[in-house]
Amino acid sequence: MSAVQWLTEQQCAEKTGIPVGTLRDWRLKKLNLPFSRIGRLVRYSDAEVDEFMAAQTVEVKRTA
Repeated sequence: MSAVQWLTEQQCAEKTGIPVGTLRDWRLKKLNLPFSRIGRLVRYSDAEVDEFMAAQTVEVKRTA
């Protein structure tokens, strides 16, 4: 079993390209990215961020 890698809100924003303000808004509304709160600290699981980003993939039809 491997240890969970935790990202700060800034690291999550850098990894995903989602602005910190949007991450904060999503947390307030409990939308999209799961997060953990330890006291006042907010952390995102690196694996869950990867899963979220992969789930956003949009399939496109290719035409010749």
